[in-house]
Amino acid sequence: MDRSIFVALSGLSAGLERLNAGSNNLANIDTIGFKKSVPTFKIVAPSEQVSRAFAAPGPAVNDMSGGVMTQSGRALDVGLEGKGFFVVRTPRGERYTRQGDFKINNNGVLATQEGFPVLGDGGVIKLGDSEVEIDASGAISEHGVVVGSLKVVDFKKEAQLRYEGGLYSSNSSASTIKKGETSVLQGFIEGSNVSALKEMVAMMENLRAYQTQVKLIQAIDGMSRKAIEEVGRVA
Repeated sequence: MDRSIFVALSGLSAGLERLNAGSNNLANIDTIGFKKSVPTFKIVAPSEQVSRAFAAPGPAVNDMSGGVMTQSGRALDVGLEGKGFFVVRTPRGERYTRQGDFKINNNGVLATQEGFPVLGDGGVIKLGDSEVEIDASGAISEHGVVVGSLKVVDFKKEAQLRYEGGLYSSNSSASTIKKGETSVLQGFIEGSNVSALKEMVAMMENLRAYQTQVKLIQAIDGMSRKAIEEVGRVA
């Protein structure tokens, strides 16, 4: 068998990774605070003596550019203008999110739509039934009295955070955002940073590349089959 077919197969696998990433990005185009995923690849060579090189998938990275801020007018909707993430407590530990469409759960605690408590600098934030005010630093007030402050953190390698359905997890330690680096916008939600047009164009290009790899594999297979038949006739 012509080993060139494995090079084509690795290209086929890379194309599939890109198509899957594009499909997932488009599926989350309306997800609040979603950051598109970008697949990465590395070149692998069996040895220095072998000229062939293969494409191997690497860890996906996140495009952390900001999404469009949309004014909702809802008091518990908050967006982050700048870098950083809100901190959420889940059964699996602390998680991080840009999805700021919060609510008050049955225990009177500020929480995500899934019910996970949103953490402040002093832990969970308990609120009454009154309208709250949230300033640019994340301080939350009721009747003019500060009752808590949203905890906003960042990571040195935020592009490597793992996406877990609206939340992100990390193996590295988070650092608190410095004052003035990020503004908390009350009454706004951040849309995803996925461009439907760009994703569709990229998917069309990836599909054409995928089809080219399929044709290459078929051509290599055809040449190998013909070579075997020719040898059989000579013998």
